[in-house]
Amino acid sequence: MAQNGDLFMHRILDGAEAEEVGARSEKELFGGRLRTSHGMTRHEGAAQGARFFMMLRQLPALLRRTVQLGWRADRKTLMVFFVAEVGQGAAATYVLLSINTILASLFMGSTTWEHARSSAPSLLYIGSASTVSAFLRAISTGATNRLGPKVEKLAATDLLRRVVRVELTSLEDPDFRTLVDSAQPGTISAKPYDWS
Repeated sequence: MAQNGDLFMHRILDGAEAEEVGARSEKELFGGRLRTSHGMTRHEGAAQGARFFMMLRQLPALLRRTVQLGWRADRKTLMVFFVAEVGQGAAATYVLLSINTILASLFMGSTTWEHARSSAPSLLYIGSASTVSAFLRAISTGATNRLGPKVEKLAATDLLRRVVRVELTSLEDPDFRTLVDSAQPGTISAKPYDWS
């Protein structure tokens, strides 16, 4: 038996062999495969099975719920976040269109010196717009970092308020506990994500 165990320790198992060894040991020790009862395991792999149009249909409700949580958590910070994001978008649009215009005039055949003189003001505006965009990105990141914990706390409080309202017998129901377990990771993921 020890020799067989040593041989087992020295070779690398592929996925199927490891699964088979795991299934055998679970059957010997526990009488069958182990299954977790955590609520979140019911939804494991749901993101891989999601279809594009299904996610597109759910997106407006998800955005509405997220904005409502942010509005209830801190209205001022949410508005600062929105203004900073819109400003970033406007600055990025200006930079891209200006660069496109400069490159178009460069490829139209003007000489390099003439082109450099004529595009100098545009390059200064592009630099200024890029600076404004970076400043707005910093403001947006700061607002996200301030808003995130407040939204997460509010979502957790909403979940707890709903759990407290149920009858005491429901708290002992395994299906109810599984449902609450599956909702808890949602409170953590409710906080805003920093996209920058």
